Amino acid sequence: MNLLKEAPSIISKAISRGLISYPHGTEFTIDGRPKPKLDLIRHKKTPMEQYACLRAWEMSMKGIHKENIATTIRCPLSRIDEVLAHGREIYRRRKKEAKP
Repeated sequence: MNLLKEAPSIISKAISRGLISYPHGTEFTIDGRPKPKLDLIRHKKTPMEQYACLRAWEMSMKGIHKENIATTIRCPLSRIDEVLAHGREIYRRRKKEAKP
């Protein structure tokens, strides 16, 4: 616990002696502390391909397990439910459009 309390002074001494330094371009607050850069990498969703979703839905209708479907269409298992739901919607839309 004492080490945690002393950490700011230890770091400032090491910086003043040139033992360590902050990364280039670091911004500081008025009291001399570095401003944290919180550049979180957001998960970018890739658009789902209609063919893969429809194929996954047709495979699930044949009784194939989700793990096998995910492997076949190269989809993470964590997203397979979303892919199947999208495939179901495509299937329903096409079925609805096919009716006269």
